Amino acid sequence: MTLSVVGVTGDVRHVGLAVPPRAEIFLDSLQSPLTWPPLVLVVRAHGDAASLADTVTAAVRDANPNVPITRVSTMDEIVARSIVEPRVYAFLLGLFAPLAAGLYGLVAYTVSQRTHELGIRLALGAARGQITRLVIGQGLGLALIGTGIGVAGAGGSDTDARQPDPLSAAERSGHLWRGRPRAAHDRARRHLPAGAPRVAR
Repeated sequence: MTLSVVGVTGDVRHVGLAVPPRAEIFLDSLQSPLTWPPLVLVVRAHGDAASLADTVTAAVRDANPNVPITRVSTMDEIVARSIVEPRVYAFLLGLFAPLAAGLYGLVAYTVSQRTHELGIRLALGAARGQITRLVIGQGLGLALIGTGIGVAGAGGSDTDARQPDPLSAAERSGHLWRGRPRAAHDRARRHLPAGAPRVAR
């Protein structure tokens, strides 16, 4: 089959803004022997495009009543749907970033309040590694509870956003998890040397 090039168009992002455009050709559906998937009719409008939905639908049905029309959307709606997932991630990042910072401070303060208790444990023969593991384990326990609640809430939420894959969800949960053991570990190392001698005396 011989084809004639009648024009060159710019790149088109059919899937979303994050997906690079691919090389493609446009063929006339009436002249091509290929079997076509559902077609998309694009109408350029001036003013409120949503108000023309009924007019465009009626025009298509007048031209061919056998053509089914599954959905009519404006370009603003299509773009909004394509960026739902990045918006959700940005919202969650803005929500959990200050929570993670507050979590770090809360765990650090909690450990500092237990300086004398940790010193007593050292005086009774506990190793520094055991103390560190104790503090980190308690911090991770609270983080596990919070992560479980968050995952359950995200899974049961009613949203049009595509659910993130398990790897992405685990990666984002890891950002919050890293704050707890680090806060507990740093605070424990900072206070153990000062607390133990006082208790020993």
